[in-house]
Amino acid sequence: MENPYKEETKDYFQHAVKSNNLQVAKQYGNGPYQMDENSDGLTDYEIADPDFSFVQFRSNLVSRWEYIPGSEIFLVRSQGVTGFGDPTDSLGRSLDGQILNQKVNNTFLIKATYRFVL
Repeated sequence: MENPYKEETKDYFQHAVKSNNLQVAKQYGNGPYQMDENSDGLTDYEIADPDFSFVQFRSNLVSRWEYIPGSEIFLVRSQGVTGFGDPTDSLGRSLDGQILNQKVNNTFLIKATYRFVL
């Protein structure tokens, strides 16, 4: 920080990476990151704020039946939900918008094995 006692410190911060004198500044909120590579006080380029919220729920149900010794049938059901949202939302709103109100992907699988005895 340039001056930790400034009043606008709560609205603005600046961080110096000492290995290559790269200055990184960002306004609080949804503003971009401002980069000053040559430490001349002027912004050389900006990078958009990469904040995101990603939620994923996966479940599996497996049923196995051994119909003769060494030979089995598996029935598998997989269910998944994936959602993106606003990272500033509360936990309840995030779960509601990103998991509960999304389309569910279901996958069913049948696998059979048979033991050959020679």
